[in-house]
Amino acid sequence: MMSHAFDVKPISVRAMLLGIYDLSGFDCVTLDQVVGPMSLDSRTVTSGDTFVALPGSVGDGREYIDAAIKSGAGLVLAEAESVVVEKRGDTWVLSLPDLTHQLSALSARYYRLDKHLDGPQDSGQESSAVTHVGITGTNGKTTCAQWLGELIEMLGAHAATIGTLGYGLTGELQSTGMTTPDAINFQRLVGELSARGADHIVSEVSSHSLVQSRAAAVPFKLAVLTNIGRDHLDYHG
Repeated sequence: MMSHAFDVKPISVRAMLLGIYDLSGFDCVTLDQVVGPMSLDSRTVTSGDTFVALPGSVGDGREYIDAAIKSGAGLVLAEAESVVVEKRGDTWVLSLPDLTHQLSALSARYYRLDKHLDGPQDSGQESSAVTHVGITGTNGKTTCAQWLGELIEMLGAHAATIGTLGYGLTGELQSTGMTTPDAINFQRLVGELSARGADHIVSEVSSHSLVQSRAAAVPFKLAVLTNIGRDHLDYHG
């Protein structure tokens, strides 16, 4: 996935988790540690990164915690039934309940896009005011997203889109390889597009991504449902 770099100021474990998880059971050293760039893929982890280990339909990311640590992960967040704090070598491993569904909020906190979330806020980079539109449905998401982005531009605003054709400002799309990115990359793209001047972001939000909470912390102001066809009835019932 190609991306324009944008500044992300350091954030501590405490600042990222505060208001989302109860911090009473965490060691103070753990909470003061700086969170490195987050990744769901252990193969992309480099020194100081944060590996997020989630169970999935294809594989279980928790089976790759040791591989991520070997690659230099400075912090590991793992899905679990209850909070457990442990240290493996020099790496803190934080086991957190409901991590899959909270990852969007944690990613928003990491990229300083969480002004809409409840709880204390950490000082630092803040996103400009962005109007979010989410489009879901069996067919027509891409067409509607592109049309809406162009209409917003015609009205004098600065639109960006995230979806099947890629992400970017109108007319400047780069491939992401999927309709709706994972929770971490979704928030990263929102931060990047906001930093590049978008004041409206139109996103294709697949039904699978809704089930997986990939966009759970995106503050959509408008939701669009195109239609519900056989494919989704087969999957969702």
